[in-house]
Amino acid sequence: MHLATIKLYLNYIKYRIGLRPTIPAHFINKKPIVENNSPLVDILGDDTFCFDTSVKSRGVFLVQADIVPMLHTAAKALPAGYKLCFYHGFRPRAYQWFLWLRKMEAERAAHPTLSDAELEKRARATVACPKNGFGPHQTGGAVDVTIVDENGNFLDMGTVILHLGIKSAMYYHDITPAQKQNREMLADAMRRGGFNNYPAEWWHWSYGDRMWAAYQHKRFAIYGEMESPDYALTDEEKSVLARHKIIWR
Repeated sequence: MHLATIKLYLNYIKYRIGLRPTIPAHFINKKPIVENNSPLVDILGDDTFCFDTSVKSRGVFLVQADIVPMLHTAAKALPAGYKLCFYHGFRPRAYQWFLWLRKMEAERAAHPTLSDAELEKRARATVACPKNGFGPHQTGGAVDVTIVDENGNFLDMGTVILHLGIKSAMYYHDITPAQKQNREMLADAMRRGGFNNYPAEWWHWSYGDRMWAAYQHKRFAIYGEMESPDYALTDEEKSVLARHKIIWR
């Protein structure tokens, strides 16, 4: 057995005995998919929720139709006047390519002497690479979400949403009691809706994708990669993709 394989299985054992918070990606990506053919639907007009300005400017927020009633169940679990506020739902692999390539360009500008392999290692610390497949957001079953109160103020979760670092872990210990309580409020609501959290990111919740299947010990996922003509890339995103000769649908 190769050393890399041994290390992989040791990391999985560490997860199972509580010494590691996340399942190694290999074991998530090997989950089979039995597609249930649920369509993507746009919920941007649903005033049960609120949406980040970046969502509003794109003009669409797509998710699997199956999870819409689940999101409503989660929303009803919040205190009166509080709302779930969404940043990302479905996004195509082309957008993931944009995120990856933009990060690689930034790393190359900051570290011009590093090799491509070294640059990729640095980029992978904060952005998922789409070279070898798709991630949760490409299925439409994953959302990045936080909470706003009755006055439209974001609850203090200890980090801003989408901040990548050790403090973003769902159960990071060195945050205030109020921040922990706010994270628990989000967790309670989303779990009541039937969603699974990615432990490294307090804001990332999903249902039906391979990550959900792995953490919930399901035999297979029910959502695979999706595409939608309703998700339009911006001029900036198209420019970055074209510069690197990435073809999108």
